[in-house]
Amino acid sequence: MSNNLFEISSELQDIILQLEEGEATDELIEKLRISEDHLKEKLDSYVKVIRRYSNDVNECKAEKDRVNQIQKTRNNTVERLKNLVLDAVLMFGTTSKSGNKVIEAPTYKLFSRNVNSYSPKDFFIADIIKEFYYCIGEYLDEVSTLDSLDLEFLAQVISAQLTAYKIADLEAANQSFDKDEIGIEVSKDDLLAIPAEITINISLSDLAKEENLPLVKWINEHPHKVNTVHKVTSSLIKTNLDMNANLHIYDIETKTSLTIK
Repeated sequence: MSNNLFEISSELQDIILQLEEGEATDELIEKLRISEDHLKEKLDSYVKVIRRYSNDVNECKAEKDRVNQIQKTRNNTVERLKNLVLDAVLMFGTTSKSGNKVIEAPTYKLFSRNVNSYSPKDFFIADIIKEFYYCIGEYLDEVSTLDSLDLEFLAQVISAQLTAYKIADLEAANQSFDKDEIGIEVSKDDLLAIPAEITINISLSDLAKEENLPLVKWINEHPHKVNTVHKVTSSLIKTNLDMNANLHIYDIETKTSLTIK
């Protein structure tokens, strides 16, 4: 920071430089305080610094946006070229023992690689959550003593209910179908693999009312006040599949990528 740039005292320049280096000591803060004795002098200096630094901030933002745009453009170009190279490898490459396509040259080796990715069936999971609430609500209406519910049994009930809904929809649409092939399956593993984030729009006073206990019953009775979003992710699905879980809550998509060595 130079005098011709800011036209402020060398002492203030030194203090600001130290602040920028993270040395906000009590002594520095005290020196920066504005007293009546040096009111106009410090205000004038501080305004100059604020204006200059504000311009620097704007310039940095513009530069960051410019660099981000370059990064995005270059990345898009790389991806387009990689897709073209991958097409060539798949079309003209030799088949390796692993079944991948390979093209070798003196300075590089290209080969295809199949990678599985897993995406949650969002609508199906939402239906499972809805029926989960309904089943527990029915249970709470019928018993006076609460006990943990068997997930295997819950999965069977939810499967039967979703299957019934599917059949009803097909019948309403006058579509022909085979009931033996229309079954919708939900497993215990599916229920274990669905974490959920539950947001409830309710005041503490309402939560304290008898009709809102237990919580699941209240949720079942006030669906318009509840937003339940599943937290099933691709990595979570893979983790469960690696443990041989019997899942039905995902679609599998195989993507072929390019590796350059």
